[in-house]
Amino acid sequence: SHGAGKFTDNTGKEHIALFSTASSIDLKKIEAEMKRRKIPLRHMPRTVQTLEELPLLGSGKLDLVGLDKLAAKLV
Repeated sequence: SHGAGKFTDNTGKEHIALFSTASSIDLKKIEAEMKRRKIPLRHMPRTVQTLEELPLLGSGKLDLVGLDKLAAKLV
């Protein structure tokens, strides 16, 4: 499973953090696929973090606010 959160660096610029339960994510492959699909690289994750479990809401849906909080801790 995968999910993304956003964080702001020291200069005020926002970045994307990818969270995954997969043990290996290759950012170079992601970048190549994004270029192939003509997806702007500003949507490219800045970092990848492996988690045992992604945060979920009581309903079982992905907790997007929780992912943003995890991403904010990366600064």
